[in-house]
Amino acid sequence: MTLIDALHGTAAVGTGVTAGVYVAFSAMVMPSLARVPSDQGLAAMQRINRLAVRSPFIVAFLGAAAASTGLIAMAGMRREVPPASIVGAGLALGATAITIAVNQPLNRHLAGLEPEQADVAHPWLQIAHRWTRANHLRAVIAVLALVALSSS
Repeated sequence: MTLIDALHGTAAVGTGVTAGVYVAFSAMVMPSLARVPSDQGLAAMQRINRLAVRSPFIVAFLGAAAASTGLIAMAGMRREVPPASIVGAGLALGATAITIAVNQPLNRHLAGLEPEQADVAHPWLQIAHRWTRANHLRAVIAVLALVALSSS
């Protein structure tokens, strides 16, 4: 196994795991949280966000980003990286960029809200809507990344 093979495999597996999580959030988690009282939805999302950074998910998330960066770096050094791997790695990094630019700042904002506040419904629903829109986008991009990585 070459370094490129190891990077490719790590990028594909990590991207597959993160894509699955993103799709699950868009298809099931966020719609469910939107259907419970706002204080409960907010509290559940806060617990999920705290757990996410301490779970195996973070290993897949960071591993996919690191391996994708490595693949692109290897291509930049004129190594023989399959074109589909470069495309997949670029897409995977695009999904990571959305997480860093949109979802994480919204998570930090959610962490500062108090579920017991009487007026928590409006900010929670606004943030949840923006978070979910960004999640839909990163889910699609991560799935496309997985398709590209799986085709090479």
